[in-house]
Amino acid sequence: MRAIELTTKLLRATRVAAAGAIVLVLAACGGGADEPASMPQRAALRAPQVPDAVTLMDWAEGRYRDYFPGPQQNRSFDVYLYRFYPDTGNYVGVAGQDVYIFGPVSGNAPAPVRVGALADFACQVFPASCAAAVSSLRGQTLYGTALGSRGNACRDCHGTPPGSIIAAILNAAGTPDSQGEPAIIRAKINSYFPMQQFAGVSDADLADIAAYVNAVRWGKPLQ
Repeated sequence: MRAIELTTKLLRATRVAAAGAIVLVLAACGGGADEPASMPQRAALRAPQVPDAVTLMDWAEGRYRDYFPGPQQNRSFDVYLYRFYPDTGNYVGVAGQDVYIFGPVSGNAPAPVRVGALADFACQVFPASCAAAVSSLRGQTLYGTALGSRGNACRDCHGTPPGSIIAAILNAAGTPDSQGEPAIIRAKINSYFPMQQFAGVSDADLADIAAYVNAVRWGKPLQ
């Protein structure tokens, strides 16, 4: 019965969290400003392969098995698809195109935490499909641009190179064979008040910033 109650609470709270995320994006300033004239442009490449909900959760069980020890069965309610991990008390789920986590993995947040869209995980789940779909060179420019609604840039807190002041940004570097993990940045924006000023930064821009952090962390050329 407890699992059923937690499941119902998760699904109801997901609706609230999704609405809150939309409000944050619409209300935020700074994310929708015109790009600087010197902003490097992404190459016109095909979009990377986007995982579906089942593939994403399968990947999460393999990549983060300490948090999502699987396999666990898919559960659904209304438009939601999710999995519950009784050994850790964690949830991972998808509502539409949005990915959520809940439980200890989210710092026991009172509501599910959105960690990005399915498209944000394309390069992690299908790395071969997005060889150069992000631009670390463009990410370098974005990293130093005042994207926050309070006029702050990533470099103001994390330093140049990334991590030279606050090293937590290096968590978004991912593994050497990846192009960074923008979902980690998005999760921090959604759960850490000082970073909520960056709520209006697009998923595409976060992907480029993560690619820049990855390139610096692992000594890759910017492109």
